[in-house]
Amino acid sequence: MTTIEGEIEWQLAHAQAPASLESLGDDLRACARLERAAHVYSELLQRAPGHRKADRLAAWLRGLRPELARAHSGLQPAPFACVPDLLPRAQRDAAFDALVTRREAFETAATTLGVRRDGRAALSLPGAAGALGEQLVYTLLAAVVRAWHDARTRLRLPEFSITELELQATAYLDGGFFRPHRDIGPHNTRRVTWVYYLHREPRAFEGGDLLLYDTDVERSHEPGAAPSGGSLFQPGLCTRLPPRDNQLVLFASEYFHEVTETACASTHFADCRFTLHGWLHAPREQATLDYLRSAEP
Repeated sequence: MTTIEGEIEWQLAHAQAPASLESLGDDLRACARLERAAHVYSELLQRAPGHRKADRLAAWLRGLRPELARAHSGLQPAPFACVPDLLPRAQRDAAFDALVTRREAFETAATTLGVRRDGRAALSLPGAAGALGEQLVYTLLAAVVRAWHDARTRLRLPEFSITELELQATAYLDGGFFRPHRDIGPHNTRRVTWVYYLHREPRAFEGGDLLLYDTDVERSHEPGAAPSGGSLFQPGLCTRLPPRDNQLVLFASEYFHEVTETACASTHFADCRFTLHGWLHAPREQATLDYLRSAEP
């Protein structure tokens, strides 16, 4: 047992109050010790069976379905699912090659507010679908949709009719990042965000973790809610997911999230952090807070 693991066991054994266990679980998931965090939340749930947050995180961190309905106020943990080995190796390699061989086509990535160098430092590939080719795009998006249908009830997210699938390609070089943001807005119908990771193994970069912030979902849907978050989420209260090659991550688009800064000593483009990512869109009437409240399975 390492010193860190021994300290965790000591804290777990001596944490009497539910708030102490909750704080320990929060610290563990924020530093990507997800299995240990799930164990702590399970222990919390045994001591406080009605603890909604513990129920949700103990389940999602293990790929299971929570038993309790979500609370309708305050900060809520972001529902997410990870799908390892999404594509067969040949398709994964073809997707990776399609990106790394088009270095000159990548350009500065923008946000919904345009190019914001204080908010995002990354490169994007215009016409990503064309670069991948029709068959590979079909294979990838079909896998994403299958993964969503498999994960939806476990995440306790409402069913909706997919009206559009977006696809983008991004590269994070040394110093790349994406500050906290959310993917919903008054003029879009994004419901689910998906991120598919591609990179060399062993990784030549550090960082580039996806942080999924606990979010006040009720207030985030209010008119005029700040895109940058404000008090809608709390820095440090998040689930940290390091990038894993050939892994898909799905999460609800209304939750704030961030990509931490990457560090890559290599100057080879193929050594950076690549993603194919996008969104599943719903009909506008199924992208409202009222629908989310009423249709949770």
